Amino acid sequence: MLGLPGTNLEKDIKLFRELFEDEKYRPDGLKIYPCQVIPGSEIVDWYNKGDYNPYSEEELMELLIKLKTFIPKYARVMRIMRELPPEYLIAGTIKIDLRNLIKKEMEKRNLKCNCIRCREIGYIKKEISEKDVKLCRIDYNASNGKEIFLSFEDVKNDVLISLLRLRIPDKPFRKEINEKSALIREIHTYGGEVGI
Repeated sequence: MLGLPGTNLEKDIKLFRELFEDEKYRPDGLKIYPCQVIPGSEIVDWYNKGDYNPYSEEELMELLIKLKTFIPKYARVMRIMRELPPEYLIAGTIKIDLRNLIKKEMEKRNLKCNCIRCREIGYIKKEISEKDVKLCRIDYNASNGKEIFLSFEDVKNDVLISLLRLRIPDKPFRKEINEKSALIREIHTYGGEVGI
């Protein structure tokens, strides 16, 4: 959660970078929620006393644009922003379509988010050619194990078509799993449904 009491823009950037740079973490999916002041929360008292202020719309936009440039190709940002109606908020951003606003601003600045959602074929309206589709592989360590991210991508247009996540655990946790085992964690093909 961005903009919690006691943090600031620099701390949020540092912690977000650490999320993907530190092998203890490296999530493959996340939701990004800016802190909002909601009735009944302890933050309301801090806000009313002037001890806490959420990020302004401009600060939040700039922060999210910066953070989205750090996200690796193996990660998916499932959501940016909670869908709380404005009448339930005392302070904080009320823009439910924050993800789209950020995308448009990044395009204007010629910046790109590499997350799965921003690259998957269902969201990108480009013609792809079969000759540009390649098998790609990213190996990385995370949470005391090895991750292998395999994907078929249109490498010319940077469009993700399908993915397979494999995990080689640090310590086998079942007798049928050994040091040569690779566990399938996710398999996904993107795009519209077609008849057989």
